Amino acid sequence: MAQLDHAGLLGPDMLHVHCNFFSDDELRRIADTGGTVVVTPETELQMAMKYPVTGRLLKVGIAPSLGIDISSDYAGDMFSQMRLAFQSERALRTQPVLDLRKMPPTISPTVRDALGFATLNGARAMGLGTVTGSLVPGNRLT
Repeated sequence: MAQLDHAGLLGPDMLHVHCNFFSDDELRRIADTGGTVVVTPETELQMAMKYPVTGRLLKVGIAPSLGIDISSDYAGDMFSQMRLAFQSERALRTQPVLDLRKMPPTISPTVRDALGFATLNGARAMGLGTVTGSLVPGNRLT
């Protein structure tokens, strides 16, 4: 990532996939250059690619979007991806509190957040945020 950044090759036209093994610095480079990241939760969890980076992306200012990888292995529906991204991130965020044998006072991300990962964030990642991705008059539904 550093080499790509130094060569001026990172930018808003770059859509990165997975990024599970990226350092926080590498994710910040993507954020700072306007790039986007697609998380594919089912593949990443099934293929032992570490946890999806949903929360880490949010921390560095990247709006995560969701995708489906290896559609021959999975159902290929976005609702499954939303659930997996949502549930795995909630588990990661609450585990430190649960380890203290306490209940978290709040849990996040929200269902609304997960829906945004799969809709508007995905449309924006593809440069289509003004055309589709939300239920706004004039936007296409597909």
